Amino acid sequence: MQEISSEKMKLRFASLLHDIGKFWQGAGEKGKHEKLSNRFIQQFLPQEIQEGLSFVGGHHDPSQYMEKEYKLLKILVVADWLSSGERIKIEEDEGKRKEMPLLSIFSEIELNGKKLEKGQYKHIIPSVYSLYKIAYPKKREEISKDLSSSYKAVWESFIGEIKKIGNKNVKLVFRRISFR
Repeated sequence: MQEISSEKMKLRFASLLHDIGKFWQGAGEKGKHEKLSNRFIQQFLPQEIQEGLSFVGGHHDPSQYMEKEYKLLKILVVADWLSSGERIKIEEDEGKRKEMPLLSIFSEIELNGKKLEKGQYKHIIPSVYSLYKIAYPKKREEISKDLSSSYKAVWESFIGEIKKIGNKNVKLVFRRISFR
């Protein structure tokens, strides 16, 4: 397998994986999400990818990276900052991540100028996708406060899929994505 040497390829992987630690937190793993993201890369991805993404763990403290990855880290930090502007800040390092259900993408839709009000059916319990089990949105108060077992099942399914990828050519991962 070839090393991910191009800056574009490194930025692609970093963009996809820099917040994977938040997902892991939901499954019950302890620690800051950026450190967990870095640990995920080191633990589950091939060596060629690991070496090119050493800067991912610093996306909330870029001051520690003054080497060649600093330019990529600055791009990642700005992109992360811009994309997270609409989200509610939660205390993920204090165990709150496992209490957060998923927000239905349909909850932001307006019909006849009316948007769903707070408390209506817009939250989804994390679950492994199945054609035979439809995840209908629910009211927040209808959902258990501790969703760690739901997140853990999805996490374990995800890790199983990651392991199937194995050491395939990293460029094949992006064969359908075009960043021109």
